[in-house]
Parts: sequence; structure tokens; C-alpha cells
Amino acid sequence: VGGTLNCGIYTISGSGNFVLSADANLLIGSENGISLTGATGNIQVSGIRAFNQFANYIYNGSTAQITGDGLPDSVKNLTINNSTEVTLTSSISISDNLNLVNGNLLTNSNTLTLGSSITNLGTLNNSSGIILGNFNRWLSNSTNILFPVGTSATKYTPVELSNVIGSGSFIVNAIPGAHPNALGSNVLQMHWKLTNGGITSADITFNYLDSDVIGEENQYELGRYNGVSWDIISPITLNTTN
Repeated sequence: VGGTLNCGIYTISGSGNFVLSADANLLIGSENGISLTGATGNIQVSGIRAFNQFANYIYNGSTAQITGDGLPDSVKNLTINNSTEVTLTSSISISDNLNLVNGNLLTNSNTLTLGSSITNLGTLNNSSGIILGNFNRWLSNSTNILFPVGTSATKYTPVELSNVIGSGSFIVNAIPGAHPNALGSNVLQMHWKLTNGGITSADITFNYLDSDVIGEENQYELGRYNGVSWDIISPITLNTTN
């Protein structure tokens, strides 16, 4: 395949080989995605199954999908266009474009990485959808960076970075439930885990929902748990309206 193949829910089987070339487009509709072996997924030939890391992979099923172990751990472009959801089978790195057209992308314990280095940051095109789990982005002295994360399919709690100084990776995960070490009764019923891989400083905006507010919202503070106690971050602007 050197052009575009839209599999829908159908399978390609037989005793031959299947080779997806660089820059080709594979539209995947099977609930099992693409697999390297066995009778699951859109491609089920018994010969070689070669999925090029420089190809473009589009998940456009109409029911919940997994990516499958045939998806390379590094790809050029990944598109999610499934109004239900798509779940990563393993961690993946996208070098060029992550296109969130429709539906949510679940990472489970895996990590979704956009970009490959401080000189190749990748591009996020986000029309609709939430990343549920670990989203890693490469940053380098950037202006406005969005992490479209959430705690469930209907709870969008993104994190935005601006005025980024420094270079490196930055991982954000929005986690349902109050932080296990939270104190008092004025506690947000979700929290974020941030993993900094080289950023010196940044302005960060955390967006939460009314449904996660417990207690007196105007008493909220921003804290970072250091493993023993809380470091209170200051100054902050608390916007209880928006």
C-alpha cells in the first residue's frame, strides 16, 4: 500500500504479505486495530505484516477500538476519529501530527508522546476529544501549549502552559478523585500529575469543573505534594466563575 487504504470493518487475509509504505494512509475500523500476528484486526494475512513507522494511521471505527500491537511505537502521524474511544495498546511517540478529530484517546498505563526532541516538537490539531492518561509533549521556549486531558469521557480538565522557558519533555495526567494526601474539606475532586523533564519555568493554567468542586471554592489554594508535605504555590489567580 503506497496510497490510501480505508479498511472499514473488513479484513485482508490470505497467505501473502501486507506492506504499508512510508507516507501511505491506513484507515483502521476494526475494534482490534491492527495486529502483528493472529486472526484479529483489519490485517490478517499469514505472511509478513509490515507497518511502516513513517506512514499515517487513522482510527475511524464506530465502536470502541484498541490500537493493536501492529501500530509501531513511533509513527509520523496519528489521527483519532472515533466518537466512541480508542485505547493505546502500548506507549507511542508521534513525530509530526497528532490529530484529535473526534472521540477520546485512552492511554491506560501507557504514555502518548508528541514530538521526538527539542528540535522536533510535533503539532497538535485538536478539533474534539480528550486524552485520558499520560500525555507527554516536547517543549522548547514555547508560547501557548495545550494538554487536552480529562478525567473521563465527559470531564475535560485541560492544562495550558504559556511563557515556557527551557527545553525538554513535560507530561500531564488528569486523575479522577481528590489527591490521596489532600487536607481539609475544601478539596477539588480531581488532581493533576505533572512530570517535568527540563522546563525551567512556565505560567500554568489548570481548568476544572463545577462538578468537581467540594467545599468553599474561594478557599482553594494550589499545592504541590513533595512526598511528605505540601508546597503551596504563590502567586495564583483563582477564577471561580470560569
